[in-house]
Amino acid sequence: MKLKLSANTFICEVRMKKAVIRLSKKAKAAFFSCALLLLALSVSADYQMQISVDSQGVSAQQAKEQGITLGKKRAFDTLLSRLLPNSELEKTKQIAVDPEKFLVTYHLAQERVSSTRYRADISYQFDSKRLYSFFHMNQLSYLDAMIPRFIVLPLIRHENQLKFYWPALDILREIEVRYPLLDFLLPLGDLNDDHLFDDQAQTAQSLFGNLNNRYGLSSTLIIIFDVSKTLGRHSHPHNEEGDFKDQKNTAEQEELILNRIVIKPFGLMDFESLVYQLRAPDPLTIDVIKQHLGKIFPMLIGNWFDNHLVKVTAPGNFLYEIKIDGLKSMTVQTDVLEKMPRMDQIQLKEFDEKNMVVALIYRGDRQDLERELAAKNILFKALNQSLPAFEGNEI
Repeated sequence: MKLKLSANTFICEVRMKKAVIRLSKKAKAAFFSCALLLLALSVSADYQMQISVDSQGVSAQQAKEQGITLGKKRAFDTLLSRLLPNSELEKTKQIAVDPEKFLVTYHLAQERVSSTRYRADISYQFDSKRLYSFFHMNQLSYLDAMIPRFIVLPLIRHENQLKFYWPALDILREIEVRYPLLDFLLPLGDLNDDHLFDDQAQTAQSLFGNLNNRYGLSSTLIIIFDVSKTLGRHSHPHNEEGDFKDQKNTAEQEELILNRIVIKPFGLMDFESLVYQLRAPDPLTIDVIKQHLGKIFPMLIGNWFDNHLVKVTAPGNFLYEIKIDGLKSMTVQTDVLEKMPRMDQIQLKEFDEKNMVVALIYRGDRQDLERELAAKNILFKALNQSLPAFEGNEI
């Protein structure tokens, strides 16, 4: 089959061994309309944010309406904080933004209503393309994907034994407040958590699986504090008579020292494993842990930025031939193109059973575009360096 669109005619031919079937004008028009309709159905994934609301009013209806409105504002503000670096987020405070313009729909769950009070969990869905357009219009660099929600598991490893290190929880809560881009869950810290380590021979993968089964998340960040024992600063192994102290008294003078911190991400594709080796051992104290975690988390966020930060640039026009395998493959490939965060417009020029030619408006340079195409496993060939503005047949 060969399909080709030109300025004046549209020819559709199905060639067989000894016959050529030519479609009528109506059939041709219908066929091509269906093809374009399939392409137009390509919709980028929207963002969803869930918010718990608790509002009061003079009536149940007013309390509900107020809760939905306040929840929408909170959900949108939270979404911006998860997509924008702090410097860009500050700029939005000077911009009048109406969340309603980006809202697609919302869903109510766990509603609890009284005569003057309304409580519910509300899931708000926001249009990603409109958000990207807003970022570009206001020259805001952004992340094309939020860091997924994950659970943080602070562990201490001493003499090859692993267990929870609960003093780290308060530090991690401070880190979550400091970095709005992060959304993580902390373990409850009860006996059921401790029982996860009853089998010390288990692998990190099995520990990860058991943890996810309990908390219902598919992403985990394991932080392991590798420690050893040393005599305390004020310990004296000999008494005044020169005799050794008994073993019990010596043990009381021992303290734990921190040698290194190991970071193991599971289900976080753009976070890298990390071994943070201390130049010299430090006493295992809250202040020491806060100091080192304050250096580690910016590294992890930096990994995500390297893969997902979109720097706003002027759009460029590019023409590409892209390999396909029939009409279904063409719709799949255009769907992938449509979902690329920096893709503004796609225009179909021509296509046959093996290739399609598309003109693209992309906010970035050719190198960025081709890097994204390669990452999506799209086989392509550049046909020119630049194009004039689009005219008609836009997908």
